[in-house]
Amino acid sequence: MALFALDGSARRGAASIRRPSSQHRLAGNCRCNLGQRHLRFEPLEQRRLPAVITWDGGGGNLYWGDPLNWDTDALPGPWDDVVIPAMDDEMSPPILLQEPPDQQSGDEPEPFVAWINSLRSESSLTIDEGSLAVRQYEQVSGDLWLEGDRLGVEQLTIGAGASLGGYGTIGGSVTNHGTIHIGQSDWQTGILTIDGDYTQTEQGVLAVDIAGTTPGTGHDQLAVTGAATIENAELWAVCPSGYDFAHNDEFAVLTYASLDGKFDRYQTSSHGTHPLFPTALHRSDATYVTGAVGWVGGDGRWDDPTHWTTGAVPGEEDDVWVFGIGEPLHFPRVSYYGEQTVRRLSVEGGTFSIYGSLESSESMSFDTNLFLAGELGGTGSLAIKGQMLWRGGRITGGDADSVFWVGADLTIDSLSTELRDRTLILSGDAQLAAGSVLTLHKGASIDIRPLDRLGYTDPTLTIESGVDLIDGDGTTSLLNAGTIVYRGTSDQSPMPRIENEGTVTIESGNLTTTSYRQTSGQTTLAGGQLTSPVVDIEGGTLFGRANPG
Repeated sequence: MALFALDGSARRGAASIRRPSSQHRLAGNCRCNLGQRHLRFEPLEQRRLPAVITWDGGGGNLYWGDPLNWDTDALPGPWDDVVIPAMDDEMSPPILLQEPPDQQSGDEPEPFVAWINSLRSESSLTIDEGSLAVRQYEQVSGDLWLEGDRLGVEQLTIGAGASLGGYGTIGGSVTNHGTIHIGQSDWQTGILTIDGDYTQTEQGVLAVDIAGTTPGTGHDQLAVTGAATIENAELWAVCPSGYDFAHNDEFAVLTYASLDGKFDRYQTSSHGTHPLFPTALHRSDATYVTGAVGWVGGDGRWDDPTHWTTGAVPGEEDDVWVFGIGEPLHFPRVSYYGEQTVRRLSVEGGTFSIYGSLESSESMSFDTNLFLAGELGGTGSLAIKGQMLWRGGRITGGDADSVFWVGADLTIDSLSTELRDRTLILSGDAQLAAGSVLTLHKGASIDIRPLDRLGYTDPTLTIESGVDLIDGDGTTSLLNAGTIVYRGTSDQSPMPRIENEGTVTIESGNLTTTSYRQTSGQTTLAGGQLTSPVVDIEGGTLFGRANPG
């Protein structure tokens, strides 16, 4: 498109300019005499305005290089913002960054190169015979697959429903909310290089194949030339069936110039004679996957050395895995006695029963049915993802910031349970069964908190008749953003102070607390009473009448 400059003394909005006659022919660098006014036209450089170009598949194929596949029937250019919507068929093959075969010339056609301003894709895209240069790229869903070729980008974002896979080089920074899986194909390992910074959020997953100690040929590696930030994210170690690991093997799965954060969740598919129980060693230049101490004993006692991959009972420096082994998969029933400290413990499947004292210095995670009649403690975090029956004993922490998170169903059925120096976060449903007693000490608190992103939308704490939920020393609290159903008795001991922004229903009995504060939500007295010396309703609604006392 040629643009022309106007140069003359005509005043804007003044007398109209007469239409030129045929002798006043307009041409580049021409000067036209229109009465007392002069117009001079100069041809300027060709310019193109930015546009949004959308894939419509009009070419009937999956080739990026076919102009008919775009709604403008022209290939996107460096100025264009490109949108690839979701395919109607979720199983549709990926779009290929190539020209159609009938448009290629020669025995070895030149690799296809695409240069655009931005890309937002909800469909899968494969870069296998060319390269893509783009300023901002968001893969919302589907897979972005590289096969040894280069992607040049200022910022690549992998959405929570998307994945990045393959090998090759990405020239720019990457933020991963989804999944990165490296390698050429099944059990063909490789190296994916990010020539920039890498951020993996809590939702993100890094999945690596491991079948040997050499990066690229023995195991996958994500090589980051800049800074890596790992926001308590997840690492998957996928291992071929039958491959055996030595306990002290190390695999450099992530390299970087600097590291902020760490992986704190692990998954594995290793089922060899000596399977890999993954954990991570975070060092100054790389993160290594190494073997944790793994349970291989089937059903039995923790303190039997023959049940562990190392032939010894785990110690305070060990990371410990207990999960299903064998084919068909068997989830063990483990009984724990005695006193033991480990660094990290992850239990998946089966049943874990604790009769002694078990502590961790960093974290414990139970994705299993947990039976507690002893003590769980230590300074690390504690997460219960399976059902938990708490029948006696206590849970302790280093301070009130030590988190005890329950995402499934919790039942407390004991005359003596204690929570000390920990915040109990309930995201699943919890029930204090009739006749049970839970005493909170030293700043402990119960926080009923939905976690929508994990599917825990309406956690409920039910306090049955005959239950004592006791403030042991006047420093504890009950924070509610979910639902509390109270069916207590009239002689309830003073409960911890309550702060409500969810729903509290008192169906029977007398809920007695040292302080009751509501900032939002609803409190309903549906046959029961609320007694407290301080009742502060700052927001929300109160149905019924509270008793000062």
